[in-house]
Amino acid sequence: MTAQLFGLFCAAIVVALVLAGPVRRWLAERKRQRAWQTETAEWKAGYDARNPPGPPLTEAEIAAIKDWFPAHALPAAELRPDPAAPVRPDGCRLGGPVWLAEGQEWPVDGDGRPFDFVAQVDFEHLPALDGFPATGVLQFFTQREDIMGVDFDHPDRSVIRLIWHPNGLPAGGLVPPPPQDEPTGPLTDATRDTGITLVASPAMHQPSFNDFRVEGLIDGLGNRPNFKVIDDWLYDPAHEEPMVHHVGGHPAFTQFDFRRPRHLDDYDRTLLRLTSDDHIFWGDVGEAVFLIRAADLAARDFSRVAFSWDCH
Repeated sequence: MTAQLFGLFCAAIVVALVLAGPVRRWLAERKRQRAWQTETAEWKAGYDARNPPGPPLTEAEIAAIKDWFPAHALPAAELRPDPAAPVRPDGCRLGGPVWLAEGQEWPVDGDGRPFDFVAQVDFEHLPALDGFPATGVLQFFTQREDIMGVDFDHPDRSVIRLIWHPNGLPAGGLVPPPPQDEPTGPLTDATRDTGITLVASPAMHQPSFNDFRVEGLIDGLGNRPNFKVIDDWLYDPAHEEPMVHHVGGHPAFTQFDFRRPRHLDDYDRTLLRLTSDDHIFWGDVGEAVFLIRAADLAARDFSRVAFSWDCH
């Protein structure tokens, strides 16, 4: 091989090495695009099969869908931050020191890392809610990490801790949050350290547009003429529930309800919803929910609470 040919050969090798990375990335992107196109086509075929063409929706059908929401409204206790109110050991609040019973340790995860205390609900300070306790204090802890310990595929197996004081706060004392190496979790630093009082008021909450039952309500209608009337009504911002913390009522989701028919659909009571505000935020202005089965709530069994959160 002449020196000139050897130089051309080496140059070709260099060019091939330089282009290898972009080519691999291009091929990978093409593969993702084809997979997305296949999934989209399969979804559209399934959607069209479930939603055959038919006559225009009648006024009665449209009214029945709209009436479903107020008919399924549930009472709730809204919890609004009050920066002017003193932070007490009892009462409802976000963050701050935790009242633990004598001899009780701050909860830690399987790796020995302290949990994050995010909220406390004192049922004696709430308006009466059917099925919920009238007394007792429930404390909510999440894991100290970017996703707060949630298992998005199986929210009922989430790594959270709840401490239940059925007769109010027992003998013990306030324990400040353990220090953090890096800021994690949903609370602002000030809220985590000192807490902020939540003041309760009664309200009625309708299901949200992304409640899993809504899909069953409108399933089969999507390709009927004037279905857009319902679609526009469902997604009208005027119908959105307020961004507020609450006990009872219905859960709120930024993107989708993790429950489906025959999959966690018996988690039908909102033990606590924590929205995003000046004191706590879940990712990009997200929502967090702690849901419980009605039977477990009646038994005051808080060992099987489903926890999840999502954001924009």
